[in-house]
Amino acid sequence: MRRSCNPPLQFLPVILIFLFLGCNNKEVYRKVYSNDFCVRAEVASAPLKREIGLMHRKSLSSDEGMLFVFEKETEHHFWMKNMHIPLDIIWLNADKQIVGILSDVQPCVQTCPGLTVGKPSKYVLEVNAGFAAGHQLKIGDGVSF
Repeated sequence: MRRSCNPPLQFLPVILIFLFLGCNNKEVYRKVYSNDFCVRAEVASAPLKREIGLMHRKSLSSDEGMLFVFEKETEHHFWMKNMHIPLDIIWLNADKQIVGILSDVQPCVQTCPGLTVGKPSKYVLEVNAGFAAGHQLKIGDGVSF
């Protein structure tokens, strides 16, 4: 019996989604750090990856997060649809300075309001709730990545 190196067709949608999400991001993970912390952040720069974000994740370790990278510095809105863990959401401008922080944002139950800080940002970092307070982050602080 001859074996094929091709995957079964039933797995094709999963493979295509994996390739789309993985190959459209040049970097899968990036270290986001300052003098006080270092986070291993999953990069979300493709539109679909940004839309899915941390949905359906059951946990996030204390030194992990997700870094959303946008093409333009403008006001970006987030929501907690299909989330299971509370988050701190940190908006950063093009100079990688914090322009806004929403702390201890809880998953939405029925309605999911849009979350924003009303300031232009180019990057948004999502981490576990309590992270910003625990590291005494404030508006104007800078980070590197």
